[in-house]
Amino acid sequence: MEGETRDHSHPAGPAGVWAEKKAAANQTIPGGGARARAATATQPGVDKAVQTEFFAGDGSTVNFVLTYEPDWEGVYLSGMRQKVTDDYTITENTVTFVSAPKTGQKIVVDYIPA
Repeated sequence: MEGETRDHSHPAGPAGVWAEKKAAANQTIPGGGARARAATATQPGVDKAVQTEFFAGDGSTVNFVLTYEPDWEGVYLSGMRQKVTDDYTITENTVTFVSAPKTGQKIVVDYIPA
């Protein structure tokens, strides 16, 4: 996973991703039965609800560490949605901006833990 860049953008945001995952987990299989929901052991005991973390730019820091590794993320700088690879990359639980956010700029990261 090291050095991996992922694009988890979804036109409906976290709610759309969550709805897709919920629908996929509860699909009916032809011939009866339901698709089993796979347990993930990557972060046991982690609530899969949307997490929100806040940071502030200082003009020099480009790396911001999240509490958990995200399965999906939305990164906002001063209220503007950032584009993965154009504006930031994400590796494991670290968001790295292409250029350091200016001093005082608000950074918000919404994500669903992996």
